[in-house]
Amino acid sequence: MRSGTRAEVIYSVRFSIEATGPPEPRSARIVLRKEKGCWKIDDIVHEDDSIKRIVSGTK
Repeated sequence: MRSGTRAEVIYSVRFSIEATGPPEPRSARIVLRKEKGCWKIDDIVHEDDSIKRIVSGTK
């Protein structure tokens, strides 16, 4: 999804956290912002967890 200077990409993979567990579908949203003609990662969101909020301490 793209709108002006913002875009989002859904990254989906199948993997297991445990070595013996079955792979499960997982996904994250990668939020991008356009700055000086380049797309930069602004945030990574999994379910309701935002890396940007966690790092800034506003969660």
